Amino acid sequence: MSALAGWLGPVGAAQVLAFGLLAGLANTTFHLVYHRVPLYLDPRGVVGDPAGRRPPLRQLGRLGVAVAGVMVFAASPAQLGGPGPLALAVSLVAAPTALAAIWALRQDEIATYGPEVVVRLGKYAPASVCLLAWWFGAGAARLAGDDAVTAGARGWDVAAGAFGAAYVLAAIAKLREAGWAWARPEAMALLLAERGFGVMGPVRLALARSRAACAVVGAAGLGIELGALAFVWPPARPWAAATIVGFKAMTWGLFGYFEPEWVLAAAAVGVAVAG
Repeated sequence: MSALAGWLGPVGAAQVLAFGLLAGLANTTFHLVYHRVPLYLDPRGVVGDPAGRRPPLRQLGRLGVAVAGVMVFAASPAQLGGPGPLALAVSLVAAPTALAAIWALRQDEIATYGPEVVVRLGKYAPASVCLLAWWFGAGAARLAGDDAVTAGARGWDVAAGAFGAAYVLAAIAKLREAGWAWARPEAMALLLAERGFGVMGPVRLALARSRAACAVVGAAGLGIELGALAFVWPPARPWAAATIVGFKAMTWGLFGYFEPEWVLAAAAVGVAVAG
């Protein structure tokens, strides 16, 4: 059973992370096609709109390389019989190939919208960060003489640390900019009220009128981000990942921000602990 868990953990983690990477690529591709619409507009409202355009061949080529690299990274452990030396070697080549193409597409996105929009307004790439951290950790461990299974596991340790650090740094940034006032009920009420439309609109407006509810939302958001430090401890990772998934579901319901890449990246580092 332990051997089966050791095989399923890294394989499952690679495949879940691949879905996160593909979700990020889909998001970037959408922005490059519908470059005249606001960056955070609900895509369901503009698909098929004449404002869309066909990306240049260079962008399509980069997209093809990125998707191929992601798919090879995800498939190599399963197709090659587990995290053996050959599988690890293939993954270590596929990962930077995919990341280079993703980085190039990111530069296209920044050039299209401008760095102030893409970077400073929170257009993040958590799955890519996890893949980069895994590649660095696994490669360094392999160079240090670890066997393929151990090196792959060390890669996921580094990926989990990088993912947790992203949340902790986000919390620190909030505290640095606004102190504890960021989580005050008044701030949460404003965020909820400005999203008071759609199916969840009545719920959001009702919560915005409740000081106690807004206080809970603010404290929970900041507390969960700071609590992501738990990703550094392997036994806590599945629970931390489940908390992040629930947190993102709450964020979607309360504020309308749908962020599948964050959910899938969290799930990947949570699954990897089985290895």
